[in-house]
Amino acid sequence: MEASGTPYFAFKDIDENRPVGSIRLRLETIDYALKRYREEQVRNRQALEQIERRMLEYEGRLRVRLARASAGGV
Repeated sequence: MEASGTPYFAFKDIDENRPVGSIRLRLETIDYALKRYREEQVRNRQALEQIERRMLEYEGRLRVRLARASAGGV
């Protein structure tokens, strides 16, 4: 379950005396967990985009250096 990176929920042990209240509490908990999961996914995506952007900038600087070194050595 955790290895797949997907949320998982199971309705177990619902209170037989107050099933509506129990289900409502479960739904609120699921709502909260999904909101936190989405926030985490957004943070991860932003971090990956920032890393990708930095890598492209670094690659550009390396290519400029390589081009200068090739032009100077010719």
